[in-house]
Amino acid sequence: MNLKRFKQLLQEDREGFDDIYDDDFYYGDEDEESLYDKDAMDMDDDDEYVGDTEVLENLATLIRKMIQTAGISDYYVTTNNYDISIQFVFNKTEKLSRILKVMGLLKKLYTDTLIQFEADLDLWETKDGRPLLTVDFYYSDYVKGKYNKEDAPF
Repeated sequence: MNLKRFKQLLQEDREGFDDIYDDDFYYGDEDEESLYDKDAMDMDDDDEYVGDTEVLENLATLIRKMIQTAGISDYYVTTNNYDISIQFVFNKTEKLSRILKVMGLLKKLYTDTLIQFEADLDLWETKDGRPLLTVDFYYSDYVKGKYNKEDAPF
């Protein structure tokens, strides 16, 4: 089949479909308004809205993946309202390289990923005597670093 014949077949097949976007086709006639509501067929703003809890859960999932990719084990990531808490459990005797790896990851999270969060760092001890490093990220309206409110896209 040559190109001219293919083009001709497309035009012949299209003849019945030119009126497919007519309002009467989608929404019915005037006496069928109860069946088809034009406003109901339009997209609502609520359908596109992503809740804050979903955003924080997605952010927590991203943080978990970053920690797994870094090869760090024994960690917990939790969210509470607008706050994110990360806990790392170390061995009683831990290599300095693992502690530096965790600190490097925390710095990357704080400066690149969680730029609109303030951080608090605490060192605890678990019941069995293992060190527990807790980092709490609190949501803040202030954006750190080179990012200003004027530069933010939203």
